[in-house]
Amino acid sequence: MEEFEGKGYAYEAAEKVKSIGMDEFGLTKISAIISKDNLSSQKLIEKLGLKFQKYITLPGEDEELKYYETE
Repeated sequence: MEEFEGKGYAYEAAEKVKSIGMDEFGLTKISAIISKDNLSSQKLIEKLGLKFQKYITLPGEDEELKYYETE
């Protein structure tokens, strides 16, 4: 919803999910797959500390996507 864009809610929610996954569930790596056109999500993922690794294409799909991981 436009009225909630740019207020940091997505970052806060994603940071909490990342924190729970790593701190409470012991995950050592978190990854994300994002469309090359989705610049907002790419910026959010990078702000969370994930780094671009490579381009991938999912089985049965034609679209090339960006794959990110925590370091």
